[in-house]
Amino acid sequence: MKGLGVACALALALAWAANAGAEEPSGSYAIAIGALSGLVVPTGGAELCQDGVCVSTDVATDVDGAVTGSANIQVDGGATADIDLDLGGKLSGTTAKPKVQLAFLATGMADGFAIEGKGKLKCAAGEADGLLDCTGKAKLCAFQLGQKLGCQSLPFATQVAFVRQAFTLNLDLSTVLGSTVAGEANAQIGALTVASYTVKGKYKSAEDAATLALDSADPEQKTKVALKHVMLAGGVPTAGTALFKLMGQKGTVELPTP
Repeated sequence: MKGLGVACALALALAWAANAGAEEPSGSYAIAIGALSGLVVPTGGAELCQDGVCVSTDVATDVDGAVTGSANIQVDGGATADIDLDLGGKLSGTTAKPKVQLAFLATGMADGFAIEGKGKLKCAAGEADGLLDCTGKAKLCAFQLGQKLGCQSLPFATQVAFVRQAFTLNLDLSTVLGSTVAGEANAQIGALTVASYTVKGKYKSAEDAATLALDSADPEQKTKVALKHVMLAGGVPTAGTALFKLMGQKGTVELPTP
Protein backbone atom coordinates (compact mmCIF):
# COMPACT_ATOMS: atom_id res chain seq x y z
CA MET A 1 0.00 0.00 0.00
CA LYS A 2 2.84 2.35 0.87
CA GLY A 3 4.50 1.60 -2.49
CA LEU A 4 1.26 2.45 -4.28
CA GLY A 5 1.09 5.79 -2.48
CA VAL A 6 4.65 6.68 -3.53
CA ALA A 7 3.88 5.69 -7.12
CA CYS A 8 0.76 7.86 -7.14
CA ALA A 9 2.65 10.82 -5.71
CA LEU A 10 5.33 10.42 -8.38
CA ALA A 11 2.72 10.23 -11.12
CA LEU A 12 1.03 13.38 -9.82
CA ALA A 13 4.35 15.22 -9.70
CA LEU A 14 5.13 14.26 -13.26
CA ALA A 15 1.66 15.28 -14.41
CA TRP A 16 1.98 18.63 -12.64
CA ALA A 17 5.36 19.26 -14.26
CA ALA A 18 4.02 18.36 -17.69
CA ASN A 19 1.07 20.73 -17.30
CA ALA A 20 2.99 23.61 -15.73
CA GLY A 21 3.45 25.23 -19.12
CA ALA A 22 7.06 26.38 -18.51
CA GLU A 23 9.80 25.26 -20.87
CA GLU A 24 12.15 22.83 -19.17
CA PRO A 25 15.77 22.38 -20.33
CA SER A 26 15.59 19.26 -22.43
CA GLY A 27 17.70 18.31 -25.43
CA SER A 28 20.67 19.99 -27.05
CA TYR A 29 21.71 23.63 -26.66
CA ALA A 30 24.59 25.64 -28.10
CA ILE A 31 25.83 28.70 -26.20
CA ALA A 32 28.09 30.69 -28.51
CA ILE A 33 30.60 33.04 -26.87
CA GLY A 34 31.69 35.62 -29.45
CA ALA A 35 35.30 36.59 -30.06
CA LEU A 36 34.94 39.97 -28.35
CA SER A 37 33.95 38.19 -25.12
CA GLY A 38 35.98 35.06 -25.81
CA LEU A 39 39.30 33.59 -24.84
CA VAL A 40 42.72 35.19 -25.08
CA VAL A 41 44.99 32.70 -26.85
CA PRO A 42 48.71 33.59 -27.16
CA THR A 43 49.80 32.36 -30.57
CA GLY A 44 52.10 33.31 -33.43
CA GLY A 45 55.02 35.66 -33.76
CA ALA A 46 55.89 39.16 -32.55
CA GLU A 47 58.99 41.35 -32.30
CA LEU A 48 60.08 44.40 -30.36
CA CYS A 49 63.23 46.39 -31.18
CA GLN A 50 64.70 49.03 -28.88
CA ASP A 51 68.14 50.68 -28.86
CA GLY A 52 69.72 48.13 -31.17
CA VAL A 53 68.24 45.12 -29.36
CA CYS A 54 65.51 43.08 -31.09
CA VAL A 55 63.63 40.34 -29.24
CA SER A 56 61.29 38.16 -31.30
CA THR A 57 58.86 35.57 -29.93
CA ASP A 58 56.86 32.71 -31.42
CA VAL A 59 54.40 30.91 -29.11
CA ALA A 60 51.48 28.50 -28.95
CA THR A 61 48.90 27.71 -26.23
CA ASP A 62 47.36 24.34 -25.37
CA VAL A 63 43.86 23.59 -24.03
CA ASP A 64 45.04 23.94 -20.41
CA GLY A 65 46.49 27.41 -20.96
CA ALA A 66 50.12 26.27 -21.05
CA VAL A 67 52.17 28.60 -23.26
CA THR A 68 55.30 27.30 -24.98
CA GLY A 69 57.54 28.54 -27.73
CA SER A 70 60.82 30.22 -28.54
CA ALA A 71 62.41 33.63 -28.68
CA ASN A 72 65.53 35.17 -30.12
CA ILE A 73 67.62 38.12 -28.96
CA GLN A 74 69.61 39.97 -31.61
CA VAL A 75 72.01 42.73 -30.59
CA ASP A 76 73.66 44.94 -33.19
CA GLY A 77 75.07 48.15 -31.84
CA GLY A 78 78.44 48.41 -30.14
CA ALA A 79 78.17 44.69 -29.34
CA THR A 80 76.78 41.73 -31.21
CA ALA A 81 74.72 38.85 -29.88
CA ASP A 82 72.49 36.08 -31.18
CA ILE A 83 70.77 34.27 -28.30
CA ASP A 84 67.93 31.75 -28.45
CA LEU A 85 65.38 31.33 -25.66
CA ASP A 86 63.28 28.25 -24.93
CA LEU A 87 60.00 29.54 -23.44
CA GLY A 88 57.49 27.86 -21.16
CA GLY A 89 54.78 29.17 -18.88
CA LYS A 90 51.12 29.66 -18.08
CA LEU A 91 48.22 31.87 -19.03
CA SER A 92 46.21 33.37 -16.15
CA GLY A 93 44.14 36.42 -15.24
CA THR A 94 40.87 37.21 -16.97
CA THR A 95 39.76 37.66 -20.55
CA ALA A 96 39.71 41.41 -19.86
CA LYS A 97 43.12 41.46 -18.17
CA PRO A 98 45.12 38.43 -19.34
CA LYS A 99 48.51 37.60 -17.86
CA VAL A 100 51.29 35.32 -19.03
CA GLN A 101 54.34 34.32 -17.01
CA LEU A 102 57.16 32.69 -18.93
CA ALA A 103 60.42 31.14 -17.79
CA PHE A 104 63.22 30.48 -20.24
CA LEU A 105 66.64 28.96 -20.81
CA ALA A 106 69.05 30.86 -23.02
CA THR A 107 71.89 29.71 -25.30
CA GLY A 108 73.83 31.54 -27.98
CA MET A 109 76.81 33.70 -28.80
CA ALA A 110 77.83 37.24 -27.88
CA ASP A 111 80.98 38.94 -29.14
CA GLY A 112 82.50 35.53 -29.90
CA PHE A 113 81.76 34.03 -26.49
CA ALA A 114 79.34 31.19 -25.76
CA ILE A 115 76.35 32.35 -23.72
CA GLU A 116 74.12 30.37 -21.37
CA GLY A 117 71.51 31.65 -18.97
CA LYS A 118 67.96 31.74 -17.73
CA GLY A 119 65.28 34.24 -16.82
CA LYS A 120 61.62 35.13 -16.54
CA LEU A 121 59.11 37.30 -18.38
CA LYS A 122 55.81 38.76 -17.21
CA CYS A 123 53.32 39.74 -19.89
CA ALA A 124 50.09 41.73 -19.75
CA ALA A 125 47.76 43.44 -22.20
CA GLY A 126 49.22 46.63 -23.63
CA GLU A 127 47.93 49.39 -25.85
CA ALA A 128 48.38 47.54 -29.14
CA ASP A 129 45.59 45.17 -30.20
CA GLY A 130 46.63 41.55 -30.32
CA LEU A 131 49.88 42.03 -28.39
CA LEU A 132 50.92 41.40 -24.80
CA ASP A 133 53.71 43.62 -23.49
CA CYS A 134 56.40 41.63 -21.67
CA THR A 135 59.21 42.70 -19.36
CA GLY A 136 61.75 40.59 -17.54
CA LYS A 137 65.34 39.84 -16.71
CA ALA A 138 67.86 37.38 -18.01
CA LYS A 139 70.91 36.19 -16.13
CA LEU A 140 73.46 35.47 -18.86
CA CYS A 141 76.85 33.89 -18.36
CA ALA A 142 79.77 33.96 -20.82
CA PHE A 143 81.96 30.88 -21.41
CA GLN A 144 85.23 30.31 -23.25
CA LEU A 145 86.63 26.82 -23.78
CA GLY A 146 84.14 25.53 -21.22
CA GLN A 147 85.23 27.96 -18.51
CA LYS A 148 82.79 30.45 -17.05
CA LEU A 149 84.09 33.99 -17.44
CA GLY A 150 81.32 35.85 -15.64
CA CYS A 151 77.59 36.54 -15.46
CA GLN A 152 75.37 39.57 -15.74
CA SER A 153 71.68 40.21 -15.08
CA LEU A 154 70.10 42.16 -17.93
CA PRO A 155 66.58 43.64 -18.20
CA PHE A 156 64.80 43.39 -21.53
CA ALA A 157 61.36 43.75 -23.10
CA THR A 158 59.45 42.05 -25.87
CA GLN A 159 55.90 41.28 -27.00
CA VAL A 160 53.77 38.14 -27.35
CA ALA A 161 51.04 37.90 -29.98
CA PHE A 162 47.53 36.70 -29.14
CA VAL A 163 44.10 36.29 -30.74
CA ARG A 164 40.63 36.73 -29.30
CA GLN A 165 39.01 33.33 -29.77
CA ALA A 166 35.30 32.58 -29.95
CA PHE A 167 34.11 29.28 -28.47
CA THR A 168 30.89 27.33 -27.99
CA LEU A 169 29.44 25.53 -24.98
CA ASN A 170 27.41 22.53 -26.19
CA LEU A 171 24.95 21.13 -23.66
CA ASP A 172 22.84 17.98 -23.71
CA LEU A 173 20.30 18.31 -20.88
CA SER A 174 17.32 16.62 -19.28
CA THR A 175 15.01 17.76 -16.48
CA VAL A 176 13.53 15.41 -13.89
CA LEU A 177 10.42 16.21 -11.82
CA GLY A 178 10.24 19.68 -13.27
CA SER A 179 13.27 21.09 -11.46
CA THR A 180 16.38 18.89 -11.35
CA VAL A 181 18.62 19.33 -14.40
CA ALA A 182 21.42 16.98 -15.37
CA GLY A 183 23.46 16.22 -18.45
CA GLU A 184 26.75 16.58 -20.25
CA ALA A 185 28.52 19.44 -21.99
CA ASN A 186 31.71 20.41 -23.78
CA ALA A 187 33.56 23.52 -24.85
CA GLN A 188 34.66 23.70 -28.47
CA ILE A 189 36.85 26.02 -30.51
CA GLY A 190 35.70 25.26 -34.01
CA ALA A 191 35.74 21.48 -34.26
CA LEU A 192 38.28 21.09 -31.43
CA THR A 193 36.92 20.02 -28.05
CA VAL A 194 38.97 21.78 -25.37
CA ALA A 195 37.04 20.60 -22.28
CA SER A 196 34.25 18.21 -21.26
CA TYR A 197 31.85 18.62 -18.34
CA THR A 198 29.15 16.99 -16.26
CA VAL A 199 26.13 19.23 -15.71
CA LYS A 200 23.84 19.57 -12.72
CA GLY A 201 21.51 22.30 -11.57
CA LYS A 202 18.02 23.55 -10.93
CA TYR A 203 15.23 24.85 -13.14
CA LYS A 204 12.59 27.25 -11.79
CA SER A 205 9.40 27.16 -13.81
CA ALA A 206 8.15 30.42 -12.26
CA GLU A 207 11.16 32.22 -13.75
CA ASP A 208 11.52 29.89 -16.74
CA ALA A 209 15.26 29.94 -15.97
CA ALA A 210 17.92 27.52 -14.84
CA THR A 211 21.12 27.80 -12.82
CA LEU A 212 23.64 25.17 -13.93
CA ALA A 213 27.10 24.08 -12.77
CA LEU A 214 29.43 22.53 -15.35
CA ASP A 215 32.23 20.62 -13.62
CA SER A 216 35.22 19.23 -15.48
CA ALA A 217 34.89 15.59 -16.47
CA ASP A 218 38.68 15.36 -16.12
CA PRO A 219 39.84 16.07 -12.55
CA GLU A 220 43.27 17.03 -13.88
CA GLN A 221 41.84 19.81 -16.04
CA LYS A 222 41.21 23.00 -14.08
CA THR A 223 38.11 24.27 -15.81
CA LYS A 224 34.51 24.99 -14.82
CA VAL A 225 31.48 26.93 -15.99
CA ALA A 226 28.51 28.40 -14.15
CA LEU A 227 25.34 29.41 -15.99
CA LYS A 228 23.20 31.70 -13.86
CA HIS A 229 19.52 32.42 -14.49
CA VAL A 230 19.93 31.18 -18.03
CA MET A 231 16.84 30.98 -20.23
CA LEU A 232 17.02 28.37 -22.97
CA ALA A 233 14.72 28.16 -25.96
CA GLY A 234 15.06 26.82 -29.47
CA GLY A 235 18.45 25.30 -28.73
CA VAL A 236 20.09 28.60 -27.70
CA PRO A 237 20.19 30.95 -24.69
CA THR A 238 17.90 33.98 -24.69
CA ALA A 239 19.15 35.46 -21.39
CA GLY A 240 21.45 34.75 -18.49
CA THR A 241 25.07 35.01 -17.38
CA ALA A 242 27.98 32.66 -18.10
CA LEU A 243 31.00 32.57 -15.78
CA PHE A 244 33.86 30.38 -16.90
CA LYS A 245 37.40 29.33 -16.18
CA LEU A 246 38.89 27.86 -19.33
CA MET A 247 42.41 27.64 -20.75
CA GLY A 248 43.82 29.22 -17.58
CA GLN A 249 41.69 32.37 -17.61
CA LYS A 250 38.40 33.54 -16.14
CA GLY A 251 35.59 35.34 -17.91
CA THR A 252 32.07 36.63 -17.39
CA VAL A 253 29.61 37.28 -20.22
CA GLU A 254 25.97 38.21 -20.53
CA LEU A 255 24.00 35.95 -22.82
CA PRO A 256 23.45 35.92 -25.71
CA THR A 257 26.78 37.43 -26.81
CA PRO A 258 27.23 39.41 -30.04
